[in-house]
Amino acid sequence: MSPDWGSWSDRFRWRVSRRGNVVELWATPAAIGEQAARLADEPVRALTIENADIAGVAALSLREPFRNLRQLSVEANGLSGDLVATLVERLHSPRLHSLSLSRVALEGTGLKWRKVLAGAARLERLELTGCFTSGDAAAAFLREARLPRVRRLRLADNGLGHGVEAIALELRRSGRRLIELGVGSNALDGPSVCRLLDGLRLQELWLTQNPLGAEGMRRIARALEARTLRQIGVARCQLGDAGARAMALWLGGSTLEHVYADGNGFGVAGARHFATHWRTNLGAALLLAENQLGDEGVEALVSTAAGERLRRLDLSGNGLTAKSVRALARSPHLTKLRELELSDNELGDEGAIALSESPLLGRLLELDLSANGIARVGASALADRAGRRLRSFWLLRGNDVPAMFVQTMRSHGVGVV
Repeated sequence: MSPDWGSWSDRFRWRVSRRGNVVELWATPAAIGEQAARLADEPVRALTIENADIAGVAALSLREPFRNLRQLSVEANGLSGDLVATLVERLHSPRLHSLSLSRVALEGTGLKWRKVLAGAARLERLELTGCFTSGDAAAAFLREARLPRVRRLRLADNGLGHGVEAIALELRRSGRRLIELGVGSNALDGPSVCRLLDGLRLQELWLTQNPLGAEGMRRIARALEARTLRQIGVARCQLGDAGARAMALWLGGSTLEHVYADGNGFGVAGARHFATHWRTNLGAALLLAENQLGDEGVEALVSTAAGERLRRLDLSGNGLTAKSVRALARSPHLTKLRELELSDNELGDEGAIALSESPLLGRLLELDLSANGIARVGASALADRAGRRLRSFWLLRGNDVPAMFVQTMRSHGVGVV
């Protein structure tokens, strides 16, 4: 079989790809039935069922192609929990360790799922998105389903803000030793999040799109002061510069290594807080896209040794010009940076040339310069000097890039998108 077969052009029904020894399949239930012969000899380990409908689920009765299934994702657009439970039962693999359900009506179906998942001894990650209308309903499902081995739990967009006490009580009562909790888009404030965190020792916490505000960030930082957290997602949580200060002070004494904080209204003051207060423990990723840092904020951000362990930096959509690129290029502290995202700014050819003349370009593995008004002159400079280490280069969207540039980069083994 070729590395990729099938395509979304087949009425957007199925696609298969390989990554190493992992075969991933995206399909509708009907398309799985049609492709059964091709799947029979393939060790499908990751399966995403999209646009599931009643007829497709009823027709699906395959087991063999999925005996090695590790990850299952079902996007069902409001199908009943009982019907999807039947689907999962038909696809059931004793090796399943990750289950993701989106838009499945799970309220009142916990007992049914207890039976379905009784044999899933390895299930350690459960993601339920938009499956409940309140924290009370989510807590009832978790209590009835009894999933003691689950250590990674995501409950985005489930109305947990209504009934947060019930879900907090269930997390404590169950004795689950969670290392990851995701509760994005649940209308939670700082005190509500702190109630959920009580008694947990997390490594990853995802709070995206909750109205935390600066005070909520301060409360959460205090609640997690002595914890083992490694990653936090607080994108679009209305933090502002005051929230940036609370987070930066926390960074200075925490174990955090990955921070995802897009769309929080951080400005120059927020950038200065990060530069002043964090230490060198932030060793992997800092994502600050869709803020208002501007050139002055970027200059402040990279002016100290605080980011000397950073491997990924996202400054997309921050109103940056070539001045920011020059600040990044001349910073002596970004020697370990391998992924740089600067899309949706105003770098132009001047910024592209500045980057092409910097040693930073030769160290990067992934670079995103989409939508920056880069034309022939800037693209040619990048093509001439881009390092052979560069694997992925996002440049075609929102730029006027000549075809010759794409050919040159691809001849160097660079994936231009």
